[in-house]
Amino acid sequence: MNLKWEILTTIDKRIISFKEGYRQNLSVLGKDEDEINYLVEKYILNKKDPELIYIHIDPLYHTSHQIFKNTLFMLLSQYLNITVSLDSLIYKTQNFFPSTIEHAKKFLKTKPTKFLETLDLINKFINESGKKCILLIRKFSLLKEIFKDFGSSFSKFLALQNRCMTILFDSYIEKAKKILNDELNLLFGGFEILSLETSSFWSNYSYFNQSLQPQKFNPHFIAFFIQHLKSNLFYYYLFTQKINEIRNSSTLSEKDIIFEAFKDLLFRRESLLFQKFSHKLNILKERYRDYQDLIKILSLLSQGYLRKNDLAFFLKIEQKQLIQKIKRLSEIEYIEVLGNICKISDSLFSFWLSKVFELYLSYNFLDEIQRIKIFKQTIEETFSLFKEEFYREKTKKVLELFSLFKDDILVLKKQRLRFPLLKKVKIITYPEENSNLLIGEGKEIIIVEIKEGACKEKDIYRFIERSSLLKNRNLKRIYIYLGEIEDSVKLIAKKDKIILWGKEELNELLRIYNKPIIL
Repeated sequence: MNLKWEILTTIDKRIISFKEGYRQNLSVLGKDEDEINYLVEKYILNKKDPELIYIHIDPLYHTSHQIFKNTLFMLLSQYLNITVSLDSLIYKTQNFFPSTIEHAKKFLKTKPTKFLETLDLINKFINESGKKCILLIRKFSLLKEIFKDFGSSFSKFLALQNRCMTILFDSYIEKAKKILNDELNLLFGGFEILSLETSSFWSNYSYFNQSLQPQKFNPHFIAFFIQHLKSNLFYYYLFTQKINEIRNSSTLSEKDIIFEAFKDLLFRRESLLFQKFSHKLNILKERYRDYQDLIKILSLLSQGYLRKNDLAFFLKIEQKQLIQKIKRLSEIEYIEVLGNICKISDSLFSFWLSKVFELYLSYNFLDEIQRIKIFKQTIEETFSLFKEEFYREKTKKVLELFSLFKDDILVLKKQRLRFPLLKKVKIITYPEENSNLLIGEGKEIIIVEIKEGACKEKDIYRFIERSSLLKNRNLKRIYIYLGEIEDSVKLIAKKDKIILWGKEELNELLRIYNKPIIL
């Protein structure tokens, strides 16, 4: 299933169904504000349906009066399909929509203080015009701070006005979920939640590959971008545009296309992404006195120093102090805390820190041309190493992954796992079964089977039998399947306390430890 395409097609399908008489409100949640902006401006508003009126509310920096005034302007200007002053729009429509204009004039003078007054404006317009509306609200959780009546008035509007479809957007995920669950959890007019954070490595690969068509690229080329763009629709949009532009105007090799794309989008100071990531660092400078330590933590993480012990060592501070600093970065969603390991949430931000930010710091005495030469060499070396590791045998990839563990404690999907440092590793191959058995010794004994084909009941039972031969209380059993799996296998594994990983779980671990994914 291609989850990224599914989010976009779900939005399209819900709008088509709304036109046909079935309304389902949506809430789109994602950490990156630019990704949300892309969805609103480049996707939804760029392909407006002429039969619908689109109301776009962005409460950031707007007062209740500005929200009311902007809503009125959008309703009237789209109905007349002209862009003139608000006074002209009111004059031209006052005979068509007397109730709407009377309501508008009243609150343009007195200035509205309740969300109800803006919602009543929409209601009156819909009733008098007969039009259907799509209400798009960015950072909707901020409306609760602007309007005291937000929850009560909005829930009534959603339940009663079925000629308006609402799509809410927010990057404050937990805050938004609480409002949706506590105040907007309605029997009629409730929300279907779409998460921009929910994706799979294969869905990202498929989405990006399709976005680049009809251009054809090798799997390692696509995977290299997936590794750094992760699942951000806005990033894919930027890089798709740039790669197609380069390919259409030249016959550069894939290696050179990667360099040109990253140079234009990430390296140049005037580029949007350079400005975006520089701004993230400036936020730290503005908010925190210890910003230098916070930036140092991010820099170390981007270079692969993931463990808290390593971070404390390089910063020369106690664990208690480090935990406070990590908490700050986690609260603003710059990093993920995954047990004793931390990871920068935005993979492209991490890439920029290690390949661009560090380069500018280390070579600030060089001119732009010289720095570009060094950047090109860095990108080429990074891509060559990635390509080599990408095509490595799958069992070897797993073995390399386990060799990176140093008594790590990871919390993945609410499951707490400990991965010991392995001092001895033995591999047994079963060619007829298309599987390999890995036995590792450290503080614990780990037995891992890697099944490359479809996984059936007989395979898991065979693994249970083999692992039973190792008489050890601290035995950790992990079964990795790289193909399809029967549902019954999952139940058997759960019953026998076997850790079960498919490609997604394995790729998540590879991502955490900065290793190429498995397709």
